[in-house]
Amino acid sequence: MNSEDISGRNITTMSDRDEKKEKGIRRGIRRLTAGFGIKRQSKSEKQKLLLSTRDTPSPDIPHEIREIPAGISTPQTVEIEPQISPSPIVKSREILQPEPTEEALGQQDQQNSTVQLAIESPEQSIKSQPLVASDPDPSNILEKPPEPILPQVVEVQTTGKSPWDEAYESLQEKNSRLVLWYETILSPNLGKSVPDLPPQSTSSDTFANLIDKRDWKSRRGQMKELFDLWLQGEGGSSHNNGISLGDIIKNTVSMTPAEAVPAWVAISYAASEVVLQPTKENIDDCKGLIYIVSRMEWYCHLPRLLDEDAEDDAASADLKKRIISLYAAILSYLMTVVCSRLGNLTFGTPSNSIFQSRRIGLNTVKDTENALPIFNEDRVKEPLEGFLGAISAKPSTSEDVIRQPSPSYSKTPLFDNLKVIDPRLSLPAARDYPGHQLYKNLSSTTKYRWFQNWDVITEPENWLFWVRGEHNQGKTMLLTGAVLSLLSATSQEQSGGCFVSFFFFDRARAKEESNSPAAALKTIIWLILANQPDLATHLSKKADCTDRRSFNDPNDFLALSDIFYNIIEDERFAKTYIVVGSIEDCISGNGWPGVDHFLDLIAQSLKLSNKIKWLISSDESERFQKAFLDNGCQHFKLGWRSLGMNVTILAYITAKVEDLIKTKKYDEELADEVVDGLLLASQGNYLWVDIVYEALRSEETWYATDLLHDVKGTNVLNGSLYDCMFGIFDKFPRRDKEYCTMVLSIMALTHDTLRIDELDALAHLGKRVDLMNILKKCSAFLVTDENRVSFRHQSAKAYVRERVLSPSQLPRLHSELAKNCIEFVGETLRKNKRTVKSQLADGNNATQDDASCYSTLNWITHLSEIQDIENDPDVYKKVCWFFSNHFLEWVQDLVLQEQLPMAATKLQNLDFSLQLRISQDRTIELLGAIIQDAYLFIRLHQSLNTPKDVSVHNTLLFSPTESIIKRVWVKKAFPWLLSPPAMDRQWGRNIRTFDGHTDRVRSVAFSSDGKLIASGSDDSSVRIWDAETGTTQHKFKRHGGWIDSVAISSRGIVAVGCDDGPIIMWSLSTGREVRRLPTEPETVSRVCFSNDGSKLAVYSSCTVRIWDLDSEVSESGTLKSCYIEHSNDVGCIAFGKDDRLLATGACDSKIRVWDLEQGEIAVTWLKTHDDLGTNGEPKEHDKLEATSEATEPRLVTEITHLREPLRTLDCHTGAMNSVAFSPDSKIIASGSDDGIVWIWELDAGEPGKEVCKPLEANRGAVHSIAFSPDANRYILASCTERAIDIWDAKIGEHLMVMRSPSTTLHDIAFSPTGGYFATGASDFGVHLWYFAKTSKEAEQTSIFKPGRINDLSLSPNDRVLAIAHEGGHLILWDTETNNELCNPRMDSGHTESVVSVSFSPMKGSMLLSSSTDHSISICDVKTGKRLHRFLSHADWIRFSVWSPDENYIASGSEDGAVRIWKIGDMDDQKPQILRHGNEDYPLSVSFSHDSQLIATCGNDRKVLIWKRTQNKNGWYIHRKLEGQALSVLISPGSTKLLVGSSSMIRIHDLNTYQKSNTITTKHKIKKMWFDKHWLSHVMTEYGAIPLNSSSTEPSQAPSWCPYWRSIDPLKDEEWIMWYDRKVIFIPKEFRPSVCGVFGHMVVVCTNNGHIHVYRFSKTMNPGITA
Repeated sequence: MNSEDISGRNITTMSDRDEKKEKGIRRGIRRLTAGFGIKRQSKSEKQKLLLSTRDTPSPDIPHEIREIPAGISTPQTVEIEPQISPSPIVKSREILQPEPTEEALGQQDQQNSTVQLAIESPEQSIKSQPLVASDPDPSNILEKPPEPILPQVVEVQTTGKSPWDEAYESLQEKNSRLVLWYETILSPNLGKSVPDLPPQSTSSDTFANLIDKRDWKSRRGQMKELFDLWLQGEGGSSHNNGISLGDIIKNTVSMTPAEAVPAWVAISYAASEVVLQPTKENIDDCKGLIYIVSRMEWYCHLPRLLDEDAEDDAASADLKKRIISLYAAILSYLMTVVCSRLGNLTFGTPSNSIFQSRRIGLNTVKDTENALPIFNEDRVKEPLEGFLGAISAKPSTSEDVIRQPSPSYSKTPLFDNLKVIDPRLSLPAARDYPGHQLYKNLSSTTKYRWFQNWDVITEPENWLFWVRGEHNQGKTMLLTGAVLSLLSATSQEQSGGCFVSFFFFDRARAKEESNSPAAALKTIIWLILANQPDLATHLSKKADCTDRRSFNDPNDFLALSDIFYNIIEDERFAKTYIVVGSIEDCISGNGWPGVDHFLDLIAQSLKLSNKIKWLISSDESERFQKAFLDNGCQHFKLGWRSLGMNVTILAYITAKVEDLIKTKKYDEELADEVVDGLLLASQGNYLWVDIVYEALRSEETWYATDLLHDVKGTNVLNGSLYDCMFGIFDKFPRRDKEYCTMVLSIMALTHDTLRIDELDALAHLGKRVDLMNILKKCSAFLVTDENRVSFRHQSAKAYVRERVLSPSQLPRLHSELAKNCIEFVGETLRKNKRTVKSQLADGNNATQDDASCYSTLNWITHLSEIQDIENDPDVYKKVCWFFSNHFLEWVQDLVLQEQLPMAATKLQNLDFSLQLRISQDRTIELLGAIIQDAYLFIRLHQSLNTPKDVSVHNTLLFSPTESIIKRVWVKKAFPWLLSPPAMDRQWGRNIRTFDGHTDRVRSVAFSSDGKLIASGSDDSSVRIWDAETGTTQHKFKRHGGWIDSVAISSRGIVAVGCDDGPIIMWSLSTGREVRRLPTEPETVSRVCFSNDGSKLAVYSSCTVRIWDLDSEVSESGTLKSCYIEHSNDVGCIAFGKDDRLLATGACDSKIRVWDLEQGEIAVTWLKTHDDLGTNGEPKEHDKLEATSEATEPRLVTEITHLREPLRTLDCHTGAMNSVAFSPDSKIIASGSDDGIVWIWELDAGEPGKEVCKPLEANRGAVHSIAFSPDANRYILASCTERAIDIWDAKIGEHLMVMRSPSTTLHDIAFSPTGGYFATGASDFGVHLWYFAKTSKEAEQTSIFKPGRINDLSLSPNDRVLAIAHEGGHLILWDTETNNELCNPRMDSGHTESVVSVSFSPMKGSMLLSSSTDHSISICDVKTGKRLHRFLSHADWIRFSVWSPDENYIASGSEDGAVRIWKIGDMDDQKPQILRHGNEDYPLSVSFSHDSQLIATCGNDRKVLIWKRTQNKNGWYIHRKLEGQALSVLISPGSTKLLVGSSSMIRIHDLNTYQKSNTITTKHKIKKMWFDKHWLSHVMTEYGAIPLNSSSTEPSQAPSWCPYWRSIDPLKDEEWIMWYDRKVIFIPKEFRPSVCGVFGHMVVVCTNNGHIHVYRFSKTMNPGITA
């Protein structure tokens, strides 16, 4: 039926679709009541019920159950589960129901209380009670209801029906359905004034309309009452800054007549839902309301324009009609706002349906307005807009508006470096989310109210609330609703300003690292700091303490825990709820901390702070019951019939079926059948509903009922539902089942979610196969979200792995998956190659999409899962292809994505696995070599600490010569480099160094799982390192004193022994100190835990003391202990496997083995604990007999004394430094100052007759020894000053040696997982050494001599370098072959460090050198024969130089003199001596071209110009120049004198001695020379510097010498530059001790003896490699 609206347009009053929608609403109501087992009442029975509800019902029975039909004589009794009614629709409405009891909410599974209900018999007829209609028009779908009991209204004084009343009635006629819904929404608020009216429930299908339909006076009175109720409720509340919405509206109402009350009622209720709750979706409504309210006074004054005496006047009648039309348009607009915002709460109708599409917008209102002056718009509009701005700027009182953090946090770079995406942005809208109501129901329970009580005296169990239940029963929905509610401003006000932090684990959808405990804790911290930015200082302090810039690795859980504990202990920390959902989905693989660590964090946090409360959800597995129930907490078991879950599951199902109605064209009957079937069969399992819904979407409509029949009785947990879903594949045409099975198999074998394009590449279905169509067919198992594919639930993945994949398929699938992953990574890298290059050039570290690429890391995982890899040559070929074409690009991508540590760990595990297989089958040796080379390359890149914006190509230059990666890539990467610098042939074993300490590292120890390393240093600190990433997790600082020893127990406790204080013990998990043991009289040299962590052994001087850490025996907390006295100082201790045996070594060269259970126990009674002596024993005069006192004294301590050792092992001749038991305690190894490691077989002889054998490497004193954890092989590592020897202790065979040429080693510890060990060193580092093979290996020899290089010189033909080495060597190096010239060797005769070297300037036939042994030598370059040796200086010589004519040399010494020697005279000639002063020494000297002038400079800040006397027998001072000088140089024409200092080069004219120019430099100029071809520039170790300029800009580098050395002190970086472009980064380890720049060649000589020659092409410019 069509009718005409107020604008004269034809509209449809009710379509078939609307009718179906209304029927769907009634069906939903019937199902809600059916869920309780309640039958609907007939019309007459409900009329009787309205009259019978004056009696007060039982408070224990929900109001739905109280509707007992009258007159039923034969009742039936059933058991039902109570249900809480939904919350009221409008905030000002009262909840007309008693508070539910805790039992009524189903606190335990199957333990809900029941009530008895009398219901009518099945034979009785039941009729549906319709909603009230305004008239009996058959076009309206709503039938007329029984007459309601109307409220008593106050009659409003009026002169007659106003235009507002006529507009209202006009709207009733033309859009009755809109008015009906509007009035029905308002009626519950009016109902509170009717004492006899029963409570209204959405569980009933009766919604009474109490608004009068006939009498406009009565209706106006009702509207006046509604408006007053609103003012008393929502309108009377002040918001944020004291502004009240009601005040603004009342001010305008006072200027309008009472007849306008219908409009004001609509305005007020619309404003409550729109203005008080501003969102992006309703901003247009906000603006519309402001527009209407700001013009209301004008609207209400329009009737004054009417001429009352001219009613028949056409103009006046037209004006009145227009005014009524305008009023009707206004009312229609306001009603649609109210219905669209509140209708969904009342009728369960989505807000964007029905009314949203039929809303009459502001344009209609504006079109009907008359062009009259607007005299008060600004007066009302401005304060109303100000109010809107105020509530928009601050948290709204609406429970749907999420509280936003202060914007100040975004200004903290460290805060941004947490890389957390605000999780609040992904929360659903509270209004439409069913969990919001679930949480409200939960919060009404007694237990939860206890939990919400923040009273400090509340019981401990009220600080944690555990929601438990089966998978997919709505736990996450409930907790999401909790977060939404707790984030609301209303909740904030009620809880006194509590904050909320939350995290939801989701294993099925999210990436693995996103489900780690570290990711959860980082998000929780982020939200806390977002709300309380002042607490970010704890984040900064941790970063400063650990030298960190970010905490984004999954292994950073310890560091984040420490930050979290510090935050919650801060007195500024505000009360906070922490909500964690689905904690059972926490990922603990890949060696990361796992769920147990997170549970420990929860328990520890509750001990540290009473300002946090945890709301947790998980399954009911044993670990959670132990963690929560055993320790006491409030808990709630969620079932599908508790907390109104049956209501929410019905709503969930109904929404799904509505979608099927649209997409599959279900009719009403089928829709009803599907809803009923899903509701009954799902048993409240949302996953079950999702799976069947997806199957229905894929199934033809006419087979829907068949599918429902098939799935009836199936279950997700036992796999029967998946059996049914997988059986559907048999119905697919042709090969679709095969394709679906392949997709599921690939997804089941992967370890993370996949991008769609990546799944397509890994599945290899074929070019023409539509993957999206296949995914649609697999939708019961898989879900696609934001271009990623994942299993719908872990149970689906488990089903496929267990029942679809057969064991015989796995080898082939793993192989195919590994190869396809490698191919996909290569193709992706090829596409992104240009992007990565531009990112490196721009300093941008974010790639387009590689971060989400699964294959980037997991090709390694799948390669390791191939069990028969030796029989798969295609895998080897694919790996070779990848490494030859994409390896460096792959590593670069890992660096940019911060995934390099994870890749290194995966490659390490694969390498260990392959090495073990190689020992059994040599066919995979080449594959093993490639993987090992890749692993060591990545470890080298990490150890070099290369900046993130430097290409990994740079690492190639420092890789071994025989590295597979280097041989393949170096020419591709550096085509403009004629030859890379020389390196050792093979990989060194020192794979990584952890830097952070500022003094030598004396002690190292591994945690029991091998994931952490503790190091103690002379800088008074202990650092806890992550063994995988090398990052510092904790730093424990003492106030002074060296850390002599550290140990980590299996219980996660770190013990520290130092030279000036007590033994301190820290907890690894919390970073807090847990205990101090009494101060010993001497330095505590070593601490050692027993294997079970219950005992701690320490030694100091001649005493060993073993503390029993589990033995507190008195109120003072004193521990039991055991004493072992030695006659000599103790040097080492070690526990045996079962902790019963203890071995000690002393300075008397003996090892003693003690049985800790054979000591003499002495019980000591003391008056006070203070009476203990310095050694922990009681003072002699205070010892008492227990029986001699009338009252028993307090027991303070129990001490056991061990008098005699079980064994004494005596073979060493030096003091003992280290002792160790083998893993099975059958062997003891010992190391001593005598340089020998002795092996003692305890089970091969009686005490005193043990079988022993020596292991000798002749490398000096053995500092430390350690056994490998492999119990099958007795692998032993012994550490001397500069080397580590690996032995097979069982047979006494020497396996290999690992040298440390540049640092002294102090301590060694094997990783419990095997494969590598750690050492402490004098270079302040913790060094990790790689150890994969256990077979004998030839010693690796270096091409370089260890030691510092002090000086270098290039021969005149630019071919040979002469090197001055601190070991007393003169080395000749061929710059073209990059090898040392062994023939001839220079017979310099130096016995100490060579400090300077130079070729003779004319032909380069002679080599001049000087040494700290006070000697100067000249050798023949061709023969190596020594030509001269001059000995005259009284101290070590700083330098020696040639005169240009090679007739003289000059040398300067610490003795303060410059000596001039004539070449050709006898070696014992008396040199001419030039002195700077009595206590000063020379720094540099230079001859003029004719040798008539000499310039010298010294530490006296003077430059002296010496001139030869006329008889040429001496020299005199010709000129003195003041100023700092480090070097001097006279130009070849003797016209200029150059003086180098710390920041400049001064140029003086040698004729006038006036300063002619000053060149500013950034570095100290210690050495200068001229290139023989180019005199316009002076050469320095940094490059060529122009003499005619005042600066050294890179752009001024000459074309014949475009390369130069750059130092950035702020970034602590060094580079080789080509003009102003960085081309080669020089890592710290290879930074120069001396450097030379010679045209297109740069020479870098290092402190560890390396000689690196970079020869650049003169025809090809460098590309971008950095």
